Amino acid sequence: MSPLKPVVQEVVDALLATSEVGGRVSVDAIAEQVGSRAVTQLDIEAIFDALEAQGREVWAPEGGDGVALLGEVLRAARSLRSAGQTASPQAIATALGRAVAEVHRALLFGKILGK
Repeated sequence: MSPLKPVVQEVVDALLATSEVGGRVSVDAIAEQVGSRAVTQLDIEAIFDALEAQGREVWAPEGGDGVALLGEVLRAARSLRSAGQTASPQAIATALGRAVAEVHRALLFGKILGK
């Protein structure tokens, strides 16, 4: 595996420090660590891969608003793109009146659904 970008390594290190080998790391914990850092979908995938390579299971807690939030985020992203704007997490958060961490959480939830 190639070296991780510094921002990705920071997130991974923080998550590894607060979890045990064979343990779980929730998408909420990942989103909290990502916070407002500028990360791409490839960075998120690298975070997942690095955690899994270190024996952690990435999971989404049940009963949350993940599906609804993901729907909001995807609709906002489409709307921004159709208006010729970049659908960055910051732009989506601003359009929705939500925190960037919530947008990251929704994107992580979508990633887990895709696995």
